[in-house]
Amino acid sequence: MKTLTIEQTVDKLGKLHAQISTLQEEFDELKSQITESCSGKLYKVSITSRTTARLDTKLVRKILTPAQQDACTVESTSSVFKVLAK
Repeated sequence: MKTLTIEQTVDKLGKLHAQISTLQEEFDELKSQITESCSGKLYKVSITSRTTARLDTKLVRKILTPAQQDACTVESTSSVFKVLAK
């Protein structure tokens, strides 16, 4: 792979992002047509159910004092990478 300038890299990322968005829309449309596990000639689709639990933070804020909330709070930092058209 040849080395690209930063501008070429950004423009290539933008083009790829647009292609991914288009493919994601097509994927989502096809996915909506599948309602149960099934197979094609090359691939199979498996649909399963999963139960998850979450903490009701609104309720926690009502129950715990601000000091208790602070004691239970963990901060983290993450990077956000966005590709935007000019």
